[in-house]
Amino acid sequence: MDDFFLVRKFKEYNTIIKSIDLAQPENVFRKIFLTETINFIKNILDIDNIFICKKLNNTIILHNQELKPYYKINIDNLNQNSLPFSIKRLEIPHLENHKCPLHSEGGKPAVCIPFSRQSDGSELWLQIHLKKNGLTDRELIFISHISFHIDQFMNYYTSNIMKLKNSLNCLKNEYEQFIHAVSHDIKAPVTAILGFTSLINDENLSGCPESINHYLKRISFNAYLIDQILNNLLYIARLKITNPEKINLGELIQEVLVPFNMEIKNKKLKINISKNQPTIRAERLHIHKLFQNIIKNSIEYSKEGGMISIEYHDGVFYIIDNGTGINNEFLDKIFSIFFTTSNKKDGHLGIGLFIAKKIVELYGGEIKAQSEPGKGTTIYFTLPKCRVI
Repeated sequence: MDDFFLVRKFKEYNTIIKSIDLAQPENVFRKIFLTETINFIKNILDIDNIFICKKLNNTIILHNQELKPYYKINIDNLNQNSLPFSIKRLEIPHLENHKCPLHSEGGKPAVCIPFSRQSDGSELWLQIHLKKNGLTDRELIFISHISFHIDQFMNYYTSNIMKLKNSLNCLKNEYEQFIHAVSHDIKAPVTAILGFTSLINDENLSGCPESINHYLKRISFNAYLIDQILNNLLYIARLKITNPEKINLGELIQEVLVPFNMEIKNKKLKINISKNQPTIRAERLHIHKLFQNIIKNSIEYSKEGGMISIEYHDGVFYIIDNGTGINNEFLDKIFSIFFTTSNKKDGHLGIGLFIAKKIVELYGGEIKAQSEPGKGTTIYFTLPKCRVI
Protein backbone atom coordinates (compact mmCIF):
# COMPACT_ATOMS: atom_id res chain seq x y z
CA MET A 1 0.00 0.00 0.00
CA ASP A 2 2.01 3.02 -1.26
CA ASP A 3 1.09 6.71 -1.14
CA PHE A 4 -0.09 6.79 -4.77
CA PHE A 5 -2.38 3.81 -4.11
CA LEU A 6 -3.91 5.57 -1.07
CA VAL A 7 -4.54 8.80 -2.98
CA ARG A 8 -6.18 6.92 -5.85
CA LYS A 9 -8.36 4.90 -3.49
CA PHE A 10 -9.50 7.98 -1.58
CA LYS A 11 -10.55 9.62 -4.84
CA GLU A 12 -12.59 6.50 -5.60
CA TYR A 13 -14.20 6.59 -2.14
CA ASN A 14 -14.98 10.29 -2.48
CA THR A 15 -16.70 9.64 -5.83
CA ILE A 16 -18.72 6.77 -4.32
CA ILE A 17 -20.08 8.67 -1.34
CA LYS A 18 -20.82 11.82 -3.34
CA SER A 19 -23.00 9.77 -5.69
CA ILE A 20 -25.38 8.89 -2.81
CA ASP A 21 -28.70 10.71 -3.10
CA LEU A 22 -28.98 13.14 -0.17
CA ALA A 23 -32.75 13.49 -0.60
CA GLN A 24 -33.42 9.98 0.72
CA PRO A 25 -34.82 9.38 4.23
CA GLU A 26 -32.07 9.50 6.87
CA ASN A 27 -32.27 5.79 7.75
CA VAL A 28 -31.98 4.82 4.05
CA PHE A 29 -29.13 7.26 3.45
CA ARG A 30 -27.22 6.02 6.52
CA LYS A 31 -27.60 2.38 5.53
CA ILE A 32 -26.30 3.02 1.99
CA PHE A 33 -23.42 5.14 3.30
CA LEU A 34 -22.49 2.46 5.86
CA THR A 35 -22.62 -0.31 3.26
CA GLU A 36 -20.47 1.60 0.75
CA THR A 37 -17.92 2.50 3.45
CA ILE A 38 -17.74 -1.07 4.78
CA ASN A 39 -17.28 -2.53 1.30
CA PHE A 40 -14.55 0.03 0.57
CA ILE A 41 -12.65 -0.76 3.78
CA LYS A 42 -12.92 -4.52 3.19
CA ASN A 43 -11.36 -4.11 -0.24
CA ILE A 44 -8.34 -2.24 1.16
CA LEU A 45 -7.53 -3.75 4.55
CA ASP A 46 -6.91 -7.37 5.48
CA ILE A 47 -9.63 -7.68 8.11
CA ASP A 48 -11.49 -10.44 9.90
CA ASN A 49 -14.88 -8.75 10.10
CA ILE A 50 -16.66 -5.42 10.43
CA PHE A 51 -19.53 -4.72 12.79
CA ILE A 52 -21.64 -1.66 13.47
CA CYS A 53 -21.56 -0.60 17.07
CA LYS A 54 -24.31 1.59 18.52
CA LYS A 55 -23.70 3.15 21.91
CA LEU A 56 -26.57 4.71 23.87
CA ASN A 57 -25.98 5.72 27.49
CA ASN A 58 -24.32 2.68 29.11
CA THR A 59 -25.41 0.14 26.50
CA ILE A 60 -23.60 -1.09 23.39
CA ILE A 61 -25.64 -2.83 20.66
CA LEU A 62 -23.71 -4.70 18.00
CA HIS A 63 -25.22 -4.91 14.50
CA ASN A 64 -24.20 -6.86 11.44
CA GLN A 65 -23.63 -5.13 8.12
CA GLU A 66 -27.38 -5.21 7.33
CA LEU A 67 -27.93 -3.14 10.50
CA LYS A 68 -29.67 -6.05 12.24
CA PRO A 69 -28.85 -6.14 16.00
CA TYR A 70 -27.52 -9.41 17.36
CA TYR A 71 -25.78 -8.57 20.68
CA LYS A 72 -26.61 -6.13 23.45
CA ILE A 73 -23.87 -5.41 25.97
CA ASN A 74 -24.13 -3.42 29.19
CA ILE A 75 -20.96 -1.37 29.66
CA ASP A 76 -21.06 -2.09 33.40
CA ASN A 77 -20.81 -5.81 32.66
CA LEU A 78 -18.13 -6.11 30.00
CA ASN A 79 -16.73 -9.44 31.19
CA GLN A 80 -19.28 -11.55 29.30
CA ASN A 81 -17.91 -14.79 27.91
CA SER A 82 -20.73 -15.69 25.50
CA LEU A 83 -19.57 -13.39 22.69
CA PRO A 84 -17.56 -14.65 19.69
CA PHE A 85 -14.77 -12.31 20.82
CA SER A 86 -13.34 -11.33 24.18
CA ILE A 87 -14.08 -8.13 26.09
CA LYS A 88 -11.54 -6.48 28.30
CA ARG A 89 -12.70 -4.32 31.19
CA LEU A 90 -12.46 -0.72 30.02
CA GLU A 91 -14.37 2.48 30.70
CA ILE A 92 -15.92 4.08 27.61
CA PRO A 93 -14.66 7.68 27.47
CA HIS A 94 -16.08 10.49 25.36
CA LEU A 95 -16.32 10.23 21.58
CA GLU A 96 -12.88 11.66 20.78
CA ASN A 97 -11.02 9.36 23.21
CA HIS A 98 -12.94 6.18 22.52
CA LYS A 99 -10.98 2.93 22.85
CA CYS A 100 -12.77 -0.21 21.86
CA PRO A 101 -12.87 -2.87 24.63
CA LEU A 102 -13.43 -5.69 22.14
CA HIS A 103 -10.89 -8.18 20.84
CA SER A 104 -11.37 -10.89 18.24
CA GLU A 105 -11.45 -14.51 19.31
CA GLY A 106 -7.72 -14.87 18.66
CA GLY A 107 -6.92 -11.85 20.78
CA LYS A 108 -6.48 -9.48 17.83
CA PRO A 109 -7.58 -5.91 18.55
CA ALA A 110 -10.55 -4.08 17.05
CA VAL A 111 -10.28 -0.60 15.56
CA CYS A 112 -13.27 1.72 15.90
CA ILE A 113 -14.14 4.59 13.56
CA PRO A 114 -16.78 7.09 14.76
CA PHE A 115 -19.55 7.27 12.20
CA SER A 116 -22.29 9.60 13.40
CA ARG A 117 -24.40 10.78 16.28
CA GLN A 118 -28.10 10.05 15.83
CA SER A 119 -31.18 12.05 16.79
CA ASP A 120 -31.79 9.83 19.86
CA GLY A 121 -28.35 10.76 21.22
CA SER A 122 -26.74 7.43 20.38
CA GLU A 123 -23.33 7.11 18.70
CA LEU A 124 -22.62 4.86 15.72
CA TRP A 125 -19.18 3.28 15.23
CA LEU A 126 -17.66 1.06 12.62
CA GLN A 127 -15.89 -1.72 14.53
CA ILE A 128 -13.14 -3.35 12.46
CA HIS A 129 -11.78 -6.68 13.68
CA LEU A 130 -8.22 -7.10 12.43
CA LYS A 131 -6.51 -10.30 11.31
CA LYS A 132 -3.19 -9.13 12.73
CA ASN A 133 -2.02 -7.50 15.94
CA GLY A 134 -1.76 -3.99 14.59
CA LEU A 135 -1.79 -1.63 11.62
CA THR A 136 1.09 -0.25 9.57
CA ASP A 137 1.69 3.50 9.44
CA ARG A 138 0.03 3.71 6.02
CA GLU A 139 -2.94 1.67 7.24
CA LEU A 140 -3.28 4.02 10.20
CA ILE A 141 -3.22 6.96 7.77
CA PHE A 142 -5.90 5.18 5.71
CA ILE A 143 -8.12 4.71 8.80
CA SER A 144 -7.54 8.32 9.81
CA HIS A 145 -8.53 9.61 6.35
CA ILE A 146 -11.61 7.38 6.26
CA SER A 147 -12.65 8.76 9.64
CA PHE A 148 -12.07 12.33 8.39
CA HIS A 149 -14.10 11.71 5.21
CA ILE A 150 -16.98 10.21 7.20
CA ASP A 151 -17.00 13.15 9.60
CA GLN A 152 -16.90 15.71 6.77
CA PHE A 153 -19.57 14.00 4.70
CA MET A 154 -21.94 13.46 7.64
CA ASN A 155 -21.58 17.18 8.51
CA TYR A 156 -22.28 18.02 4.86
CA TYR A 157 -25.32 15.74 4.89
CA THR A 158 -26.62 17.23 8.17
CA SER A 159 -26.25 20.80 6.89
CA ASN A 160 -28.11 19.90 3.69
CA ILE A 161 -30.87 18.22 5.69
CA MET A 162 -31.23 21.43 7.74
CA LYS A 163 -31.50 23.44 4.51
CA LEU A 164 -34.14 21.01 3.21
CA LYS A 165 -36.08 21.27 6.48
CA ASN A 166 -35.99 25.06 6.30
CA SER A 167 -37.19 24.93 2.68
CA LEU A 168 -39.91 22.48 3.72
CA ASN A 169 -41.05 24.85 6.49
CA CYS A 170 -41.24 27.69 3.94
CA LEU A 171 -43.28 25.52 1.59
CA LYS A 172 -45.52 24.49 4.49
CA ASN A 173 -46.20 28.16 5.31
CA GLU A 174 -46.98 28.92 1.64
CA TYR A 175 -49.19 25.83 1.51
CA GLU A 176 -51.16 26.97 4.57
CA GLN A 177 -51.58 30.42 3.01
CA PHE A 178 -52.87 28.77 -0.18
CA ILE A 179 -55.38 26.68 1.80
CA HIS A 180 -56.55 29.87 3.55
CA ALA A 181 -56.98 31.54 0.15
CA VAL A 182 -58.96 28.59 -1.22
CA SER A 183 -61.11 28.46 1.92
CA HIS A 184 -62.03 32.14 1.86
CA ASP A 185 -60.92 34.18 -1.13
CA ILE A 186 -61.87 31.65 -3.83
CA LYS A 187 -64.70 29.69 -2.25
CA ALA A 188 -66.62 32.80 -1.15
CA PRO A 189 -67.37 34.15 -4.67
CA VAL A 190 -68.31 30.65 -5.87
CA THR A 191 -70.76 30.38 -2.98
CA ALA A 192 -72.15 33.80 -3.93
CA ILE A 193 -72.66 32.70 -7.57
CA LEU A 194 -74.51 29.60 -6.39
CA GLY A 195 -76.68 31.69 -4.08
CA PHE A 196 -77.60 34.36 -6.62
CA THR A 197 -78.33 31.88 -9.44
CA SER A 198 -80.54 29.94 -7.04
CA LEU A 199 -82.47 33.14 -6.21
CA ILE A 200 -82.90 33.98 -9.89
CA ASN A 201 -84.08 30.45 -10.66
CA ASP A 202 -86.65 30.77 -7.89
CA GLU A 203 -88.10 33.92 -9.52
CA ASN A 204 -90.79 33.72 -12.16
CA LEU A 205 -88.86 33.88 -15.45
CA SER A 206 -91.80 33.00 -17.69
CA GLY A 207 -91.26 36.08 -19.85
CA CYS A 208 -87.57 35.41 -20.42
CA PRO A 209 -86.22 33.65 -23.50
CA GLU A 210 -85.52 29.94 -23.08
CA SER A 211 -81.82 30.63 -23.70
CA ILE A 212 -81.66 32.67 -20.47
CA ASN A 213 -82.94 29.68 -18.47
CA HIS A 214 -80.46 27.45 -20.27
CA TYR A 215 -77.49 29.71 -19.46
CA LEU A 216 -78.58 30.11 -15.85
CA LYS A 217 -78.63 26.33 -15.45
CA ARG A 218 -75.17 26.15 -17.07
CA ILE A 219 -73.86 28.79 -14.65
CA SER A 220 -75.36 26.99 -11.63
CA PHE A 221 -74.04 23.59 -12.72
CA ASN A 222 -70.49 24.82 -13.38
CA ALA A 223 -70.38 26.83 -10.15
CA TYR A 224 -71.51 23.65 -8.36
CA LEU A 225 -68.65 21.70 -10.02
CA ILE A 226 -66.10 24.34 -8.96
CA ASP A 227 -67.50 24.22 -5.43
CA GLN A 228 -67.16 20.42 -5.37
CA ILE A 229 -63.57 20.61 -6.66
CA LEU A 230 -62.66 23.16 -3.98
CA ASN A 231 -64.29 21.04 -1.25
CA ASN A 232 -62.37 17.97 -2.39
CA LEU A 233 -59.06 19.84 -2.61
CA LEU A 234 -59.59 21.21 0.89
CA TYR A 235 -60.41 17.71 2.13
CA ILE A 236 -57.16 16.34 0.63
CA ALA A 237 -55.10 19.25 2.01
CA ARG A 238 -56.41 18.75 5.55
CA LEU A 239 -56.19 14.96 5.49
CA LYS A 240 -54.59 13.69 8.69
CA ILE A 241 -55.31 11.26 11.52
CA THR A 242 -56.58 13.17 14.56
CA ASN A 243 -59.28 11.11 16.27
CA PRO A 244 -59.04 7.34 15.61
CA GLU A 245 -61.83 5.17 16.98
CA LYS A 246 -63.08 1.60 16.98
CA ILE A 247 -64.91 0.85 13.71
CA ASN A 248 -66.98 -2.21 12.84
CA LEU A 249 -66.41 -2.31 9.08
CA GLY A 250 -69.44 -4.50 8.40
CA GLU A 251 -71.69 -1.84 9.95
CA LEU A 252 -69.80 1.05 8.31
CA ILE A 253 -70.18 -0.47 4.82
CA GLN A 254 -73.94 -0.77 5.40
CA GLU A 255 -73.98 2.95 6.29
CA VAL A 256 -72.02 3.79 3.13
CA LEU A 257 -74.60 1.99 0.99
CA VAL A 258 -77.63 3.91 2.35
CA PRO A 259 -77.41 6.96 -0.01
CA PHE A 260 -77.10 4.59 -2.99
CA ASN A 261 -80.14 2.44 -2.13
CA MET A 262 -82.34 3.98 -4.84
CA GLU A 263 -79.72 3.48 -7.56
CA ILE A 264 -79.03 -0.07 -6.34
CA LYS A 265 -82.78 -0.80 -6.49
CA ASN A 266 -83.22 0.76 -9.95
CA LYS A 267 -80.29 -1.21 -11.37
CA LYS A 268 -81.38 -4.37 -9.52
CA LEU A 269 -77.86 -4.81 -8.17
CA LYS A 270 -76.91 -7.52 -5.72
CA ILE A 271 -74.51 -6.40 -2.96
CA ASN A 272 -72.48 -9.08 -1.21
CA ILE A 273 -70.60 -8.08 1.97
CA SER A 274 -68.40 -10.85 3.38
CA LYS A 275 -69.16 -11.65 7.02
CA ASN A 276 -65.48 -11.60 8.07
CA GLN A 277 -65.14 -7.80 7.81
CA PRO A 278 -62.78 -6.81 10.65
CA THR A 279 -63.14 -4.25 13.41
CA ILE A 280 -60.35 -1.71 13.08
CA ARG A 281 -59.08 1.43 14.78
CA ALA A 282 -58.99 4.45 12.47
CA GLU A 283 -60.60 7.82 11.73
CA ARG A 284 -64.22 7.00 10.93
CA LEU A 285 -64.74 9.75 8.34
CA HIS A 286 -61.63 8.62 6.43
CA ILE A 287 -62.69 4.99 6.16
CA HIS A 288 -66.27 6.00 5.31
CA LYS A 289 -64.99 8.27 2.50
CA LEU A 290 -62.63 5.54 1.23
CA PHE A 291 -65.34 2.90 0.83
CA GLN A 292 -67.89 5.47 -0.37
CA ASN A 293 -65.74 6.68 -3.26
CA ILE A 294 -64.84 3.18 -4.48
CA ILE A 295 -68.36 1.73 -4.04
CA LYS A 296 -69.88 4.77 -5.80
CA ASN A 297 -67.74 4.01 -8.87
CA SER A 298 -68.67 0.32 -8.78
CA ILE A 299 -72.40 1.12 -8.63
CA GLU A 300 -72.18 3.74 -11.38
CA TYR A 301 -70.39 1.43 -13.83
CA SER A 302 -72.32 -1.73 -12.97
CA LYS A 303 -74.74 -3.21 -15.48
CA GLU A 304 -78.37 -3.82 -14.63
CA GLY A 305 -78.70 -6.99 -12.56
CA GLY A 306 -74.97 -6.94 -11.74
CA MET A 307 -73.19 -7.86 -8.51
CA ILE A 308 -70.79 -5.99 -6.24
CA SER A 309 -68.79 -7.93 -3.66
CA ILE A 310 -66.98 -6.31 -0.72
CA GLU A 311 -64.51 -8.82 0.71
CA TYR A 312 -61.63 -9.08 3.16
CA HIS A 313 -58.86 -11.70 3.00
CA ASP A 314 -55.50 -11.80 4.82
CA GLY A 315 -55.28 -8.07 5.48
CA VAL A 316 -56.47 -7.04 2.00
CA PHE A 317 -59.81 -5.37 1.19
CA TYR A 318 -61.46 -6.12 -2.16
CA ILE A 319 -64.33 -4.34 -3.95
CA ILE A 320 -65.31 -6.42 -6.98
CA ASP A 321 -67.90 -5.64 -9.65
CA ASN A 322 -68.90 -7.24 -12.95
CA GLY A 323 -69.55 -3.91 -14.67
CA THR A 324 -68.20 -2.29 -17.82
CA GLY A 325 -64.53 -2.62 -16.82
CA ILE A 326 -61.58 -0.37 -17.70
CA ASN A 327 -59.26 -0.51 -20.70
CA ASN A 328 -55.68 -1.48 -19.86
CA GLU A 329 -54.37 1.84 -21.23
CA PHE A 330 -56.28 3.70 -18.49
CA LEU A 331 -55.71 1.29 -15.60
CA ASP A 332 -52.57 3.04 -14.29
CA LYS A 333 -54.24 6.45 -14.48
CA ILE A 334 -57.49 5.92 -12.58
CA PHE A 335 -55.94 6.96 -9.23
CA SER A 336 -54.56 10.21 -10.70
CA ILE A 337 -56.26 13.47 -9.80
CA PHE A 338 -58.83 14.78 -12.32
CA PHE A 339 -58.58 11.65 -14.47
CA THR A 340 -61.90 10.13 -15.53
CA THR A 341 -62.99 7.89 -18.37
CA SER A 342 -66.41 9.59 -18.30
CA ASN A 343 -67.50 12.98 -19.61
CA LYS A 344 -66.69 15.80 -17.18
CA LYS A 345 -69.70 17.71 -18.52
CA ASP A 346 -71.82 15.09 -16.74
CA GLY A 347 -70.29 16.04 -13.40
CA HIS A 348 -67.49 13.45 -13.25
CA LEU A 349 -64.58 15.25 -11.57
CA GLY A 350 -62.02 12.45 -11.48
CA ILE A 351 -61.16 13.06 -7.80
CA GLY A 352 -62.92 10.20 -5.99
CA LEU A 353 -60.32 7.47 -6.54
CA PHE A 354 -57.49 9.97 -6.01
CA ILE A 355 -58.92 10.73 -2.55
CA ALA A 356 -59.26 6.98 -1.92
CA LYS A 357 -55.57 6.56 -2.76
CA LYS A 358 -54.57 9.42 -0.43
CA ILE A 359 -56.53 7.88 2.46
CA VAL A 360 -54.96 4.46 1.85
CA GLU A 361 -51.47 6.05 1.79
CA LEU A 362 -52.25 7.96 4.98
CA TYR A 363 -52.68 4.57 6.68
CA GLY A 364 -49.48 3.19 5.16
CA GLY A 365 -51.16 1.05 2.50
CA GLU A 366 -51.31 0.55 -1.24
CA ILE A 367 -54.28 0.56 -3.60
CA LYS A 368 -54.39 -1.17 -6.99
CA ALA A 369 -56.89 -2.18 -9.66
CA GLN A 370 -57.42 -5.12 -11.97
CA SER A 371 -59.94 -4.94 -14.78
CA GLU A 372 -61.13 -6.50 -17.98
CA PRO A 373 -63.34 -4.50 -20.36
CA GLY A 374 -66.88 -5.86 -20.39
CA LYS A 375 -66.28 -8.18 -17.41
CA GLY A 376 -65.71 -5.88 -14.47
CA THR A 377 -63.16 -4.32 -12.11
CA THR A 378 -61.52 -5.28 -8.82
CA ILE A 379 -60.05 -2.59 -6.60
CA TYR A 380 -58.03 -3.85 -3.66
CA PHE A 381 -56.07 -2.10 -0.92
CA THR A 382 -54.34 -2.52 2.43
CA LEU A 383 -54.48 -0.39 5.59
CA PRO A 384 -51.44 -1.44 7.69
CA LYS A 385 -51.78 1.41 10.20
CA CYS A 386 -55.41 0.51 10.94
CA ARG A 387 -54.94 -1.84 13.86
CA VAL A 388 -57.31 -4.83 13.58
CA ILE A 389 -59.07 -5.32 16.91
